[in-house]
Amino acid sequence: MTRAEIYFGDCLDLMGVLPDASVNLIFCDLPYGTTNCKWDSPILLSELWRQYKRILAPGGCVVLFGAMPFTAHLVMSNPSWFKDHLVWNKNKCGSPGLAKYRPMRVHEDLLVFAPGTTVYNPQMEEGEPYARKSKNPDGYVGRKNDHGYGLKPRTEFKNEGTRYPKSILNFSRDFSAQQQIHSAQKPVSLCKWVVLTYSKPGDVVLDNTMGSSSSGIACHETGRSYIGMENDLEEYRKAKGRVPHATRMVQVSLRVAIEGLARHIGE
Repeated sequence: MTRAEIYFGDCLDLMGVLPDASVNLIFCDLPYGTTNCKWDSPILLSELWRQYKRILAPGGCVVLFGAMPFTAHLVMSNPSWFKDHLVWNKNKCGSPGLAKYRPMRVHEDLLVFAPGTTVYNPQMEEGEPYARKSKNPDGYVGRKNDHGYGLKPRTEFKNEGTRYPKSILNFSRDFSAQQQIHSAQKPVSLCKWVVLTYSKPGDVVLDNTMGSSSSGIACHETGRSYIGMENDLEEYRKAKGRVPHATRMVQVSLRVAIEGLARHIGE
């Protein structure tokens, strides 16, 4: 049975209460430190990784949003874990005031980190079915693979209409300007794609800077347990109204978090 828990407080303090190897996927939109918004204060990455490495379960991974130059800082903060770089095409321009000085940015980054092999469930896309037959005496359909991996010789190939996902993710926002409740709000559809790709049903997903908690909705709709953390009281209250069927809504101060950690150690 899945559960949903959201906490108010500093994420570095709150993560200290979580048991070792208790989270399967960390999926988070960290503050980039590139705006004047009150919530956009960067978290000390060395302390963040100290907690991430402790609480991540074997086979788990960390997926973080980013944008340059924050993307570069993220990669170099833990290069040995860096696995993949995806581009989210938002189909919507940002920073129109800079249009005369540089191309308008329509994308953000998604960075995948893991200490080793991790869960990967490719979300297949729809395409036109096709079939090919080889005229090559060696039995290759299309170009021969000279790299020693992947395609094997075969005389016929059929595709029923599926395509593997590519590194550019096209997800428009699924809310209107009137429905937007956080300036950095992400589409639930994109969050579901990440959760489905990098976790299994019943897994525990942590978002330690949940904001509007689109990640929490994605977990509810895909059968994952969810832990959300937020240090802005107003945003925390908004998230409480968005996370469906949360089994435990907890407002936590540093004092309560320390007491919880003490109880955990004493058990």
